[in-house]
Amino acid sequence: MNVSLHSEDRNDYYAIAELNALTFNYGYGMGETCLISLLRNRQTFDPDLSIVARIDGRIDGRIVGHVLFTPQPVLFKGKLLQAVILAPLVVHPEFQNQGIGSKLVEEGIRRCIEKGFDLSLVLGHSEYYSRFGYRPNMWSSASLHIAMSDIPTLQTTVSERRLEERDVPALRAMWEDWFVDSEMAIAPGDSVLDWISCDRGVRASALSMNGELVGYIRYDTSNPSRIISFLAKDSIAFTHMSSYMKSLLRATELETLELPLHPLSKGVRSIVNLPYTSNIITGEVRMLRVLNKNEELHRYCDEVDNGKTTPGSILWPVEFDVL
Repeated sequence: MNVSLHSEDRNDYYAIAELNALTFNYGYGMGETCLISLLRNRQTFDPDLSIVARIDGRIDGRIVGHVLFTPQPVLFKGKLLQAVILAPLVVHPEFQNQGIGSKLVEEGIRRCIEKGFDLSLVLGHSEYYSRFGYRPNMWSSASLHIAMSDIPTLQTTVSERRLEERDVPALRAMWEDWFVDSEMAIAPGDSVLDWISCDRGVRASALSMNGELVGYIRYDTSNPSRIISFLAKDSIAFTHMSSYMKSLLRATELETLELPLHPLSKGVRSIVNLPYTSNIITGEVRMLRVLNKNEELHRYCDEVDNGKTTPGSILWPVEFDVL
């Protein structure tokens, strides 16, 4: 069976959407289909990294596979590197286990290397992606756990409001205060599109006290304890924001507030002023491939493998809220 690979064009959008909706049938929605549409809205979207597979000789020209590599800046040891996120990869159920997915990934990696990207991230099966040079356990999901009994009762008014364009520079500065020395972190952009969630069930808010912007939070409105992103201007704001979240959760029986922050980051060391425990979750599905000869990146991977370095923490961009 001969397979042809091509960059997507506008005429492929419907077929790609339908293919993902038919194949990813684990739930009632079609998250991957929505994700692809959202990622196309990015200023950095590259149609050469959205690759479709067709079987030669089919009269209908049906698309039977698709892979998307999305450009995404990553902060690595204080340096901004150009990365790609591999997601999603899909092959029609009738044509799986015939090498189509492998051809798509290999071609995508080849193009990414040709375009000069430094690394690729994927959340996927280690046995599958390791054949393409991806290494498991290379990044983490980290969190702080603060006992509700250690969080003071809210004594001032903390307000949530819609994030505005004028907020972004200040939020970027907060992000850098928290993550500038991280081993690895996905860097948010300079547009409101990088901060406002695409999912109706997720609220992304600017937080203010006395009319002053003091932080940012993104959380699941149906389950506010699931906080996706959390930034505070300083230790005072951190305490008040924690108290605010405690007030939102007062009707629950939760004993701890879980925040998606890495315990080794600068922000945690300098801003967090409440007692906490931490948790760093790695796993074989958290994979990375180095795409060039960056010696520091290769050394990082070796040190993570050898237990000499704690993997950096990855918080996915807002588009991935739809999954």
